[in-house]
Amino acid sequence: MRQSGKTWVDHNGREMPSYAISPVLKLEDKHANIIAKAALRAAEALRKVDEAVRTGYEEILEAKLKDAKIYDKAEPNAAGGMTVRSFDRTSEVKITKPASVYFDETYTEIVKRKFDEYFSSIEGDEQVLFLRDIVSALLFSTRGNVDMSKVLILRSHRERLQNSRKLREKGKPFIEAMDIYDNAIRTKKGNMGIYVSQMDENGKMRSVPLKYMDV
Repeated sequence: MRQSGKTWVDHNGREMPSYAISPVLKLEDKHANIIAKAALRAAEALRKVDEAVRTGYEEILEAKLKDAKIYDKAEPNAAGGMTVRSFDRTSEVKITKPASVYFDETYTEIVKRKFDEYFSSIEGDEQVLFLRDIVSALLFSTRGNVDMSKVLILRSHRERLQNSRKLREKGKPFIEAMDIYDNAIRTKKGNMGIYVSQMDENGKMRSVPLKYMDV
């Protein structure tokens, strides 16, 4: 709180006459309060920027997912970020890590059992066991943790099984394992990066400083 009047109060609540306080301390008090108020305004402005970016990202992502479904295109990665631009290309916003994806580990053992069921249903011997071990090694670490990047690769093969009469019947455990993965995938807000560029009067894109180090 900015001090004023003939009596000032320190951090311990003690009152002191203003004439006993050095001019240096008075200047520190003045500028500490000015800077703190400016910082609070900046923090509120950045909070609004963050909110605007997250709202925009979610709306654009939802539209892209619908577009991918309608036109049979690859779905965008929900946690991968994106770059959005105004129609005239005078504004550009790069968004990184808007969300982090993690896997509910309570499903890990169920998925393992489903893969075992799938491979055991296929007629074969050492070759089948070998393939099963490869899949397990790709999907799970020695501690049983799931490698999400490998899961996404396997998920792309689910549709192939579903659309094949020959593979579909024995492939049910595999499809169920992928469905369980879908149910176990969780997202949470990430440490989002926001990089904004704006075209200046000379037609050159300039970065908009959003961190005090950028000013």
